Order: sequence, then C-alpha cells, then structure tokens
Amino acid sequence: MRPIPIRVRLAAWYSLIMAVSLCVFGVVADLAIEGSIRGTVNDHAQQTVQTAEHVLKMEPLSIGRKRAHCVCLTGSERLQQELKLGRRRLKRRKTRSSPHVKAMHLNQSKV
Repeated sequence: MRPIPIRVRLAAWYSLIMAVSLCVFGVVADLAIEGSIRGTVNDHAQQTVQTAEHVLKMEPLSIGRKRAHCVCLTGSERLQQELKLGRRRLKRRKTRSSPHVKAMHLNQSKV
C-alpha cells in the first residue's frame, strides 16, 4: 500500500484544525451573545418592575371622581382598576368626536 501524500495529510490536518476552531468560536460567540441579551433583558425587566412598583405604591388610584389610596388594593387589583378606567376613558373619547372630525366625516360621505 502506498503512503498518503504529504499534500493530502496537510490538507486533512488543516481542515480538521479549521473545523475545530470554527466550532469553538461559534460556541464562545453564542455564549457571549446569549449572556449579553439575557443581561439586557433582565436589566430592562428589573427597571420596569421598579417603575411599576413605584407607580403602584406612590400614586393614589383615581376611580371616577373619588380617589382611593393604594393602601387598600394589592398591585394586581390596582392594575386591573387602572386598566378598566383606561378602557372607559378610551370608549368615551371614541364616542365624543370633535366637530372638526364630524365635518370631515360629512365631507367624505358627500363625495
């Protein structure tokens, strides 16, 4: 049997070293990117939680014309109340359109 030529052996070694290097680089890059993304997401989530806690603890809850302090409500109850109040305001805002908007609708219907 003939020995394998040096060119083939060198090419095989070069290919093997290159493949291993690329795999190691890929794993290291993946871990670095994952850590960076995870840190950014955690920082943003922590900041959002701190802001929400501050708003829920410090601001009094406005329900209609009455103002109730958040001492009596938990965070989730307060959030639900604020969401309901926001939906009601949005519905009222949609039903009350300005005269300018009404005039635009009249002009469009005539065309």
